[in-house]
Amino acid sequence: MSERQVSVSQMVTSCSSDGARQTRRQRRCCVGVCEQCTELGLLAHFNGGGSFGEEGGDCDGQCESGDLVHFAWALTFAGLHATQLRNGHVNLSFDIFAGTTARRTGSWSSPAHHSHFVPRSSTMQILHRSSRIGSFVGRLAPRWLRSLSIPSSGSTVSFSHELQSEPRVAGRGPARVCPVETPYRPHMTLYTNLLDRAKVDDGSRPMFGSRPVDPTTGAATGDYEWKTFAEFLDHVDETASGMKLALGLRRQDTVGVFSRSQYEWTLVEQSCNRMAFTLVPLYDTLGPSSVPYILNHTEMKVVFCAKEQTTTLLHCLPECPHLKTIVQYESNLNEQQVAEANERGVKIWALEDVVKIGRVHPADADPPKPDDLSTICYTSGTTGTPKGVLVTHANFVSAVNAYRPMIKANRDDVYFSFLPLPHVAERFLHAMMITEGAAIGFYHGKVAQILDDVQKLHPTVFVAVPRLMNRIFDQLKHKVTATGDAKHVEYFYQALDEKKRLNMLKHDQYDAELFDGFKPVLGGRVRQILTGAAPITSEVKEFFQYVFGVPVLEAYGITEASGGVACSSALMPQGPHVGVPLPGLAICLGDVPEMNYSSDEGYGEVLMKGPNVFSGYYKQPELTQEVLDEDGWYATGDIGRWNPDGTLSIVDRKKHIFKLSQGEHVAPEKIEGVYQKSSFVGQVFVDGDSLQNYLVAVVVPDPDVVKHSTFKNWETDYEQRRELEKVVLADMDALAHADGLHGFERVKKIHLTSEAFTVENDLVTPTLKPKRAKLAQYFADEVKTLYDAGSKYE
Repeated sequence: MSERQVSVSQMVTSCSSDGARQTRRQRRCCVGVCEQCTELGLLAHFNGGGSFGEEGGDCDGQCESGDLVHFAWALTFAGLHATQLRNGHVNLSFDIFAGTTARRTGSWSSPAHHSHFVPRSSTMQILHRSSRIGSFVGRLAPRWLRSLSIPSSGSTVSFSHELQSEPRVAGRGPARVCPVETPYRPHMTLYTNLLDRAKVDDGSRPMFGSRPVDPTTGAATGDYEWKTFAEFLDHVDETASGMKLALGLRRQDTVGVFSRSQYEWTLVEQSCNRMAFTLVPLYDTLGPSSVPYILNHTEMKVVFCAKEQTTTLLHCLPECPHLKTIVQYESNLNEQQVAEANERGVKIWALEDVVKIGRVHPADADPPKPDDLSTICYTSGTTGTPKGVLVTHANFVSAVNAYRPMIKANRDDVYFSFLPLPHVAERFLHAMMITEGAAIGFYHGKVAQILDDVQKLHPTVFVAVPRLMNRIFDQLKHKVTATGDAKHVEYFYQALDEKKRLNMLKHDQYDAELFDGFKPVLGGRVRQILTGAAPITSEVKEFFQYVFGVPVLEAYGITEASGGVACSSALMPQGPHVGVPLPGLAICLGDVPEMNYSSDEGYGEVLMKGPNVFSGYYKQPELTQEVLDEDGWYATGDIGRWNPDGTLSIVDRKKHIFKLSQGEHVAPEKIEGVYQKSSFVGQVFVDGDSLQNYLVAVVVPDPDVVKHSTFKNWETDYEQRRELEKVVLADMDALAHADGLHGFERVKKIHLTSEAFTVENDLVTPTLKPKRAKLAQYFADEVKTLYDAGSKYE
């Protein structure tokens, strides 16, 4: 054996059936073959060595085929999920998606939830208590974690593997899956998901928290006030009963909910789940021009809303003949609005009045079946008319359970909720926190004061879109340099680089001297950060991971997959990837010949299959057939790449492709993702003309950056404007070069505007995705001026 392997053997001790301890070197055992390993019930797989645990296998031979990296990786995967019994033994449940902070610091404590670890012998029980294997993995962790992505002995550690049972189809690559099992079971619904909380909560634990708000100013006026699980269940029972008896709703009737994310939104959602009503969310930012389409398309009769949205609905009444009932959260109804609604045959209720009827006349629960429709989620409408995505209870709850092994929430967690609940990602995060027994605290309604809410709530799980993380990142970087102490700044970045190099989330000296001071920004207790909805740069991701000393997970999801496609973990090397297929799902890549992407080369359109994939678009079967084939594979429209370590990167977008005069196809979203990394760029829209051979862009400078520069008067001072254009374009060009953009993909001219792309001016969707057709129309004159001002670029 090699010197490295000898040191491994000397370090590791095992337990024999009679309790005697011997070194693994003495027993010449690695994993799962000899008497010792059989007693321990260890089964594992080496990428470079084959399967362990098979009778007659050559344990020493397997060991010598790999090195320390493979050995540690095999132990980490040994017995993942413990569902496979062999000779009465179960596998050890070392979870690769939890406890990674401890592993990186060179120690190990068993994760709080060993739901799959069942000791079957005295030896196994002793091992469970002492965590000997865990200690071994912990001692090695800083060394082997840094090496995970390095090929060794002719192989590379892979975080996903090919699904052999899925038949190959021409024009598609092999399907890949995650080795982790999903806890999803076919009987589950969102209602059973709520009731399952009782397994970890006797009813007394805080469940939902909100801050009191001044009704005049909208400002928060105090700390969080909480409702317990028992109180919430009573409230759901009463509300659901009132919905049935007072409003006359029946199974699978559509019910609208129209407000920001707040307690009442979730109350309506869970009440619908109790009675198998179909929830139809509307983003609170939608105006009178967008709401009628959804109300009419679903023939919706009842909408629950906040008072701000009552006004919007009243404006829509002439166009919405099906709407008969508005239920306002607040009790102080506006008599003039009540009268106006009555004139059009619409009744406005106060939510409390509906609840009172349900309290007096309770109705038995009428729970949904897994195949019942849970929700109709309308897509953002970036490419035209919104599509209603049909999501069943089985679809939704399977996505929730697919994320559970990745995020590993628990009853001690506190989750901060501020993302819009009409977005499926926020809803499945809620569902996960509910069933795990965690507490959920809502923001008080003002986005600009989100960090104030965070610092009052002290969350342990923080989820944010890259745009918010970029803003916090810029603010913290400015805080570092604002001291004016060059030595301090140099020391800060040297320490940050050292933590990255060592791949250590925790470092006693650097954390105490530098990084701990940043933790109160996110409340001081965050143990995990999750981001998604758009690409995030490695620089920002690593900054949060090593400054706050917590794993930063990146998720990739779409509405048609109930929000779940792929997710990374802290164990995976940092990089421009979104991790691996979620447990229970399969992903393959399909050829896109018009864009020169071939699955044989590891590139192609991301196709996915699993129980979370939607059943179709509401009343639009022809659109369903375009994206969902007869075998259940959904075509996302995103272009992906498989990396050597089995992770997936999103590299392009199939839609929104246009051609320049020289015949080159351009994917503007990919290019915008590169330019968005510039600290000067708040928002950017890349456009082109098929009669021109270069690109132009409209840029909204980041106001926080510009106001601290010498260009703070650029809007009124022509010379400052011209200089700022040069600086911004130069920075964008440097990023384009660094990211390897082709010459035809690089923007040659820019137009600066202080007008942000917002929902109010209809330039972005409620989820802040750009509406490209609207942007092109809105800035048509500016784009034309850019092209008219100069000749073609060669």
